[in-house]
Amino acid sequence: NYNPTYQMPKDPDIYPFTISLPIAQKELDFLNVGYIISKNDEPYSSVINSILAELGLVKILNDDSYTLYARDVRETEMDSVDFGDAQANLHIGRGLAQGESGTEVMIATRAQVFLRVDNPAKYRNLHITATSSGNTELKIYINRKEVGKIVLSETTQEYNLPVLDTLIPHVNSIMFIRSETSDPVSLTTVELK
Repeated sequence: NYNPTYQMPKDPDIYPFTISLPIAQKELDFLNVGYIISKNDEPYSSVINSILAELGLVKILNDDSYTLYARDVRETEMDSVDFGDAQANLHIGRGLAQGESGTEVMIATRAQVFLRVDNPAKYRNLHITATSSGNTELKIYINRKEVGKIVLSETTQEYNLPVLDTLIPHVNSIMFIRSETSDPVSLTTVELK
């Protein structure tokens, strides 16, 4: 950051775009992105604009140094996350780090994942596969509404909690909260059924 009243910005560090185009497309679908505005007079603008074109976004409007891009929004449900999958990072919000063999470990007292649904009425349960090195109580919230508590054991177990009327169309936040003194928690899957 800089103070624009007496400093000039430094040249930005531009790194190669390393995410595959199919994963980037999936991110756009997950977040329901239909429009992107790009600033055209920055050193990185040509790189960004070429990536947007590769992703299938189409220029629909130019205005001074800005361009508006558009894409068709695809209705797509991403109602589960398997932490052994390479694309699991699409769903992780915070508080998780890669663990052993297809798990994510809660590195904070709060962890968050996101799932996307287009028809919330068809889901009845939140299915979680998890373990802990001790008897750890985990509170689970969907969109800030508590849906239940589970007590994790040392063996990997499956847990089901009713979702009731907590889901909304599109992106839903699922929050896991444990006490500061509890043992670490490993999550394997989170799924709406």
